[in-house]
Amino acid sequence: MEYNRKRLFTVLSVILLVTLSCNLPGRSTQPAPTPSLLPATKAGEPTLPATQPPPIQEETQAIPTAPPEVHGRAFASYPLIAVKMPATFSGGYALPLDLSTVQGFDKVSLSEGQLSLLTQNGFVVAAPTPGEYREFYQVYETMRYDFEQPAFITTDSVFHIYHLIFDKMLRDLETSHFIPKLEVLTAALLDTSYAQYQRLKGTPLEEPALRNVAFFAVAANLLGLQNPIPAEAAGMAGAELALIEAHAGFNKSPIWDRTDLPEDQKLIEDYSQYIPRGHYTRSEALQRYFKTMMWYGRLTFRLRDGFETQRSLLLVQALRNSVAADGSPATALWENIYDPTVFIVGKADDLSYHEYGVLSDAVFGVNPAIASFADEQLLTNFVEAAQHLPPPQV
Repeated sequence: MEYNRKRLFTVLSVILLVTLSCNLPGRSTQPAPTPSLLPATKAGEPTLPATQPPPIQEETQAIPTAPPEVHGRAFASYPLIAVKMPATFSGGYALPLDLSTVQGFDKVSLSEGQLSLLTQNGFVVAAPTPGEYREFYQVYETMRYDFEQPAFITTDSVFHIYHLIFDKMLRDLETSHFIPKLEVLTAALLDTSYAQYQRLKGTPLEEPALRNVAFFAVAANLLGLQNPIPAEAAGMAGAELALIEAHAGFNKSPIWDRTDLPEDQKLIEDYSQYIPRGHYTRSEALQRYFKTMMWYGRLTFRLRDGFETQRSLLLVQALRNSVAADGSPATALWENIYDPTVFIVGKADDLSYHEYGVLSDAVFGVNPAIASFADEQLLTNFVEAAQHLPPPQV
């Protein structure tokens, strides 16, 4: 396009020189015929005067909008079950309560204050002896077997049981499925990112590619993989790992830090978040998994920053083109971790591989040469199109 515009400008300059030379003193004042820059027209169609060059038409590129399939498919459907409660219930007691009418009242021991509350409200909460019960069900079993009394099941006890089931299910999935897949996926992405870096040396994308190598090198180290950290990325990766292991609180991320970024735009990470908690303290494998997923989930590629957006586009292509040592496509490994997690704990709030991948195809083309991510106009088009996607909700 730039070449054509320069060529058009040259032709127009030649026409202008010819026109001027025809009006120099001693020359004929009759204008010499000039070649038309427009296609030949049919009789009766309007044409521009021969001596008037046509206006230069600036070619503009339409900013693509997000395709309808920009978001990933659903992992599974969850139909809501309709529940209908009666408007009123028969039986029961009237307030204030007549304690002499309460069945089984003689089997419990309450203080005067508790009796007053029971009379007034129809119920009273009596704290158990500290250390007597560890779980809700133990209280209910006592009422059922020792006192042979009906039990009022509170909603918090139901949610507690649900949480225990959920936590056990998640722990089993992580130990048996997610951790092995994450290890294979991380190793593959580290190798592919390093290959990208080797190909992009000496280009404007060399530094973005190197930062991605360091990014995956940190994850590989947190997982305890044997993949060596490439020497070129060792400094940045080592600095990140030192902050993570020190739980160093709020600090600038060494991999995200750049000299061209103003201080108020530098990415600040809270490294105290890498302390394993909950069931992730139960084994070394779960501790490593926790820190790695925190690393993957907390560090962000900001859309407003062209450098970070180039990194994210390289990362998308690495994910699409990587094949693990066992032959598994990296995209399948990613989906086998991400999709079940979405179903269990909810969709990621930020834009991710799905959205960036589909939008990248629309702007740069399907399976583009990674060097095209250095094209400033295409990068601008991508950023403008991505800004029309739903923003983060938190």
